[in-house]
Amino acid sequence: MCGHRAHATQVHRRNRHPDPLAANRAALFRDWHARFGYDAREATQRRGRCPGEMKFMDISIKEAADLLEKSQRTVRHMAQTGRIPARRIGSRWLIKQADAEAIKVGKPPPSTLESDPEPPSESADPNPAVAAEAPQPRPQPRPVAAPRASFTVSFDSSLHHSRRKPNHTAETVRDLDSFTITAGILAEVAFLRHQGPCDVLLIGEIERALRGILEVLADGLQQSHPGAKIERFRLAQTRACGALTGLLHYNMVYAEPDLDPISDRIEKDLLPALRELIDAIEKRARWRGRAITAAEQAINRMFSQVRTMAGDGRLGDGLSTIHKSLNRALEAAL
Repeated sequence: MCGHRAHATQVHRRNRHPDPLAANRAALFRDWHARFGYDAREATQRRGRCPGEMKFMDISIKEAADLLEKSQRTVRHMAQTGRIPARRIGSRWLIKQADAEAIKVGKPPPSTLESDPEPPSESADPNPAVAAEAPQPRPQPRPVAAPRASFTVSFDSSLHHSRRKPNHTAETVRDLDSFTITAGILAEVAFLRHQGPCDVLLIGEIERALRGILEVLADGLQQSHPGAKIERFRLAQTRACGALTGLLHYNMVYAEPDLDPISDRIEKDLLPALRELIDAIEKRARWRGRAITAAEQAINRMFSQVRTMAGDGRLGDGLSTIHKSLNRALEAAL
């Protein structure tokens, strides 16, 4: 009974005279956190890890993409081509956090600069004085694996060559934009099949579809009737869609290699070029297009004869400028 009364007395005194720090404890903790930069969440993440362990901690492609502020596809391509040191376990890529942070600030990754310390030789001279006099070999840096060749093809020069002539005046199949783009994509897929590792059967189906596009384009260009041309070029468009679905199906079955860049090239370059080719032939097949085509042919014959007589001087250059201006005006009128 006396003990209960004494405890009640202590509680009463504590309520009458509260601890002066109890009311401001939360404010004191907030001030201490702000002053010393302490973050409880960061401490929870780093608990049990020393700074050396954080240096060698592996992160996933998604975490590296968030750290570098890039897309996952870009970071995966950097890992495949060796632009960022990474190791692959199964279908996953692992990247050291220190390498990603170094690349973010524009420095070389630490993994490419480190060298493994050489173990002490068992036959070394135990006498330190003799060992000090002997010349010390220079440490050799650890060889870095050569980056894998990226599966990319530059189309700039080819497209510049193909743009010299409009689609309706193309004399050879190599003058067509769609043929140039398809040939580049086919070369890239063939290189991927030879380099490997990949599923040869699925890649072979994609190659056959791309070769079919080239064959149909060559056949369509040799057709004299506009309707036959349009029919063949629409078949090329269908086969391009078949190649696109083949690429998408491959990455549904296998995670690597990433064929999304090739798929984007078909969607953004090849299919629009085929649509432009079909639209140009359809416009030329109408009465307005036939009249403009006849006018262009007459103007070309006339200026060809006049330039032959004028030669390569200033007069010939002026006639060439007028000829180009008239062709552009007729093309705009179409």
